[in-house]
Amino acid sequence: MKLKKKLSPTLIQYIGLSVSLFAQNDLFSYAAAGSFGFLCSIVPVITMIFVIIIRFFHSSPDLLLDWVQNRIILFETIDLPTILKSVLSVKKVGFFEIILGISIFWLARRFFIYAMNGFRRIFRTQAERKNLFFSLIGFASEAGLIIIISIIISFVLFVLSILRLKTIPFQIPAFLQHFGKFIVNFSPVILIFILLSVTYRFASGTKPPLKLCILAGAASSVVYWIFTIFFHLFVKTSRYNVIYGVLSNIIIILLSVYSFFILMLFFAQVIFVCQFFEPLLFEQMYLLSCSKTDKLQEEIKRIIYLQPEVFFNSHLVEHNENDTLFDINDDSDCVYYIVSGTVSVFSNNHFEYLGTGSFFGEAECVLHRKHSAKVSCYTDVKLINFSEQEFQKLIAFSPEVNKTILSRLAQQFSVENPQ
Repeated sequence: MKLKKKLSPTLIQYIGLSVSLFAQNDLFSYAAAGSFGFLCSIVPVITMIFVIIIRFFHSSPDLLLDWVQNRIILFETIDLPTILKSVLSVKKVGFFEIILGISIFWLARRFFIYAMNGFRRIFRTQAERKNLFFSLIGFASEAGLIIIISIIISFVLFVLSILRLKTIPFQIPAFLQHFGKFIVNFSPVILIFILLSVTYRFASGTKPPLKLCILAGAASSVVYWIFTIFFHLFVKTSRYNVIYGVLSNIIIILLSVYSFFILMLFFAQVIFVCQFFEPLLFEQMYLLSCSKTDKLQEEIKRIIYLQPEVFFNSHLVEHNENDTLFDINDDSDCVYYIVSGTVSVFSNNHFEYLGTGSFFGEAECVLHRKHSAKVSCYTDVKLINFSEQEFQKLIAFSPEVNKTILSRLAQQFSVENPQ
């Protein structure tokens, strides 16, 4: 039995649409803007998290210090004990906490606007810019993030303090110890997964299925985790010093944050493609060049989108040579796409031949008028028939398709009514 299989054309079309739309939407720039906003916003957020956690562990700050220095490599290059000592000296909420709160509110506003602009670009949603509303949502999001992270870190430190006890009044099962270590090690990835899944679900504006959001959030989190491991391989601890440590870790942080936003926006684009695959595929089909071109990009698109298998089961129709598809003055009820073969169009005492990748019948369908030409099968052909209602829904999704149809209608009118 042969095990050789071709990669599904539909899967290739999913990937092609995701990559091409990602580049077309200029999401690299949105990722850079989001990274900048996040880096500016995260400094006061991290500081506020430490202030909250230190209040919880005021009596035993050494446990927090050991955990931070072991987990966050950048803190090995700065005098963290002195910073913690100065923070611990503060007994109540004061000017420092107030400034932190104002900074979080202001920077969260900018960060949230950057992120939402990227999602609007992907999901093609338009909304009025309500800066105060965005500010409140951004501040609430980061305030919730601070509380959640503080609780998680406090819980992790509590578990670690129990595991470090030399004499424990009860025996902890081995599987619970391993499970606890797993949760501790992967808690950042789990938190990212939860945040991404919620963001994909509610920030898109198109209400994608929850299962799709969870899958995209999981994929983005896992790929980001792999990227961070790869980035840290470049840090050589044998040459570690203050300058090398600070610079290398700053570079890794910048790369990690930028990669995170690229992945977040890319999988958001994947969600959009999965949610609206048929209209997006139809858009590419209609905008394809009807004949081969010398442009490499256009030729690649023809290879990817020329055979839309997703429409085959419900729309594919086969005709034999010399079959008449419709005649002059016949009612127009559908639009045709040529999957393979050639058809002849007879109009105004003139024959025109259309081949694979061509549409015909859309002008009459859009204008609700009878056919003005006779179309026959010049060879055996395979056609995809779109009903008038389906065609109207598909073209309503894409402004580019509407522009192309109007251009073709104007060209057809100029031919039918020469001055």
